[in-house]
Amino acid sequence: MWSSPSVSDADLEHVSRETLLSLSPAPEALLAYEELLRSQAGTRGLMGPREFDKLWSRHLLNCAIPALEPELVPQGAVVMDVGSGAGLPGLVWGMLRPDLSLILVDSQKRRADFLDEANRELDLTDRVQVVRERVEDLPADVDADVITARALGPLTRIVPWFAPRLRPGGRIVTLKGRSLPEELAAADGLLTRFGLEDARAEELGRGLPVTATVFVANRRKSP
Repeated sequence: MWSSPSVSDADLEHVSRETLLSLSPAPEALLAYEELLRSQAGTRGLMGPREFDKLWSRHLLNCAIPALEPELVPQGAVVMDVGSGAGLPGLVWGMLRPDLSLILVDSQKRRADFLDEANRELDLTDRVQVVRERVEDLPADVDADVITARALGPLTRIVPWFAPRLRPGGRIVTLKGRSLPEELAAADGLLTRFGLEDARAEELGRGLPVTATVFVANRRKSP
């Protein structure tokens, strides 16, 4: 994350907010989503109370950054957000990228209920579908060009869930933290076994107030 001794957390939050609003084709939707999170996500157990002081920098802009990289998330892609929770990153991607179709997957009723309500409130129902199910229990014909997630678990856990849901030539783009190099090393053989290649860590968002660390891997186009 970009930081400077002269920049306070409040300054970073303000800059992050203004940056994302300036990049969005629908800033009013982002503001409506912010209001939904602030008014409901805490009381419904979707976000901790300390998270709201850094809502834009730690959550909204951080989640948005991969969607701003068209070489990672192609035009017109079907995207599956697994463990979507409060809609991070799936709802943010839906607001930033009107070309995408999204499947938000979460097995918990309270989360799926919030996602349904937010989806309607943000007028995304023509492109965004909410599915209350565990990803490993989805019907076999539910798949995607891109699969994303945030804070869902280590690669050794999520790769077996995600790889079977990827279309040939599809891509995993998940937001990760500082442990990603160790996770990559631990998952090395697993990636090959599940037909994934070009696996790597990428730091995105250079030049923005915050950056995002993502795990990227492609599914082979043919067995």
